[in-house]
Amino acid sequence: MNDIITRYNTHSNGITKLDRPSLELQLEASNSAKLSKEIADRNQELSWLKGDDLEGLGLNELQQLEKTLEMGLDRVVEFKVITNTLELLLSFVCILLIKGILLEEENKHLKKKLVEIEMEAMLRKAKIPFLVESDMGMQEEGVSLESTNNISSCISDPPLEDGSSDTSLKLG
Repeated sequence: MNDIITRYNTHSNGITKLDRPSLELQLEASNSAKLSKEIADRNQELSWLKGDDLEGLGLNELQQLEKTLEMGLDRVVEFKVITNTLELLLSFVCILLIKGILLEEENKHLKKKLVEIEMEAMLRKAKIPFLVESDMGMQEEGVSLESTNNISSCISDPPLEDGSSDTSLKLG
């Protein structure tokens, strides 16, 4: 009796195992059929979007297709405008960077020229006798040794970056 029950249980387990794969296969086949139909539908929609096979469509389907195409076109135009705007902004940034570099170079050149002009003016003043006012009245004086030292130290010092000058002429 025990042998019969054991064989029955073994046989019934085998039957359920056989039924289970067939159910899983049926579900897989059903999913595969659904996916194949969806792929076919998407391919058909794609051909409609391209303008192919439009003969079988009714007025409502054609209007829906037109709305879809208009929305897609609007997105393409919007993206194009954004892209053109970004390219334009990048061009302006590049132009401004180049102008900034040119202005910095011109500023350096003008600072150098200013220092040269100041030096020439100081040298011209140092060579020309000038009048110095004192308690006794006006008298003519020459250039002192101290003022020539100040001029030579100004020539050797580099120009200040902030545009100010520390050049001075001490007259004795």
